[in-house]
Amino acid sequence: MAGIFIRAIYEVYVFALFCVVISLCLVGIGFLFLPFMLNWMKFNAEAERNTARHRAGVEVIGGYKPVEGGKNPLSPRENLARLGDSLVLRDILWHFVNVFVGTFLGILPILLFLSGVWGVALMVGQHYFVPVFVVDPGGSHYMDPGGSHYMFLDMSTPNAYWYAGTLGIIQILLAFIIARPLLRTYGYWVQLVLGRSSELVLRERISHLTDTRNDALDFQQDEISRIERDLHDGVQAHLVSMGMTLNEVAALMQEDPERAQQMLSQAQNSSVTALQELRGLVRGIRPPLLADRGLNEAVRSLCASTSVPTTFTSTLTGRLPEPLETALYFAAAELVTNAVKHANAQNITVSITQGKSLIMLEVQDDGAGGIPQDALGSKASGGLEGIRRRLATFDGEMFVSSPAEGPTSVRTIVPYTASTAEQNS
Repeated sequence: MAGIFIRAIYEVYVFALFCVVISLCLVGIGFLFLPFMLNWMKFNAEAERNTARHRAGVEVIGGYKPVEGGKNPLSPRENLARLGDSLVLRDILWHFVNVFVGTFLGILPILLFLSGVWGVALMVGQHYFVPVFVVDPGGSHYMDPGGSHYMFLDMSTPNAYWYAGTLGIIQILLAFIIARPLLRTYGYWVQLVLGRSSELVLRERISHLTDTRNDALDFQQDEISRIERDLHDGVQAHLVSMGMTLNEVAALMQEDPERAQQMLSQAQNSSVTALQELRGLVRGIRPPLLADRGLNEAVRSLCASTSVPTTFTSTLTGRLPEPLETALYFAAAELVTNAVKHANAQNITVSITQGKSLIMLEVQDDGAGGIPQDALGSKASGGLEGIRRRLATFDGEMFVSSPAEGPTSVRTIVPYTASTAEQNS
């Protein structure tokens, strides 16, 4: 609690400096210091949010809006854009108002404890304190160790020191008793001022779900178009050719049996090719091994069939919902293919990790890197964008680390709990 009190005093000092910087912005000099002040206040606010989360047990939702550009911290336009973020404004407000609430909540148990210690000290050391003179109403003087009053107690009365000690013990106990509720109250105070409003979070959540669902619909339509194109250009063409060949066979059966036999062989080859393409198409939708044995066995088989030495590890137990298994399998397949074809990797590592509330797929390779940080979300990213769109349906995220000299690590994280399984089953 002492830390809360000290920070409240420290933060009002930071707010005073911020006001000075804002006033200097009127003559242009303040813009040099404004980024530093905003980052300073952001650092303090994040520390308060962490205190609320980890010490008070109160969840505080943060999340600052990205600034367009964001490459020139001295740009007045970018700094004004940061001031347009409601969370940044809350950070500034916090540094002004917390001196009132934070000081009270932080110092109250401290004062109770110190006052209690003094009361106990009066009781224990009543014969050892330096006496002071006190004038009584009758005009006579007497010696009063420790002063004339302790809180509301008249220390000149009999047994006053025992009452002071008892009251001190009560205050010490009360200080420890109220410390936790006060800390919890402080957490809610942080949530009120520094947390994003639930309405705003809900609006952003709805917007995110709308975008991901639209992406999912677009991706599904692209997949349907691809399947139609593959059927039309591949399987259908072979079946039509086989039908025409069989018609010719029927006409030549009596006139030229040898020629008819050759054409029957061609028709048989066409049927085999059509069947192979149809199986390949099915594997592109949901591989049979994935459907029969699950994600672990399907990815293990994928790694075993890769031309580059590939290590596979997994902590996944049991089966996942079919749509999620399919999305993760094709994500692994795409990432392994990229490592082989584009990175010229010599070793690849694929891992699946199951946590309490997430599933993580990570593919690492020792080949050439250089995937730009802003690749996701652009058409130039190709397969990576396809993975992102697949996983966005499950609120999944993708993180890419790919320095120019390598190695490359692509990590996908998908929230997953028992309720997720029920929703996606």
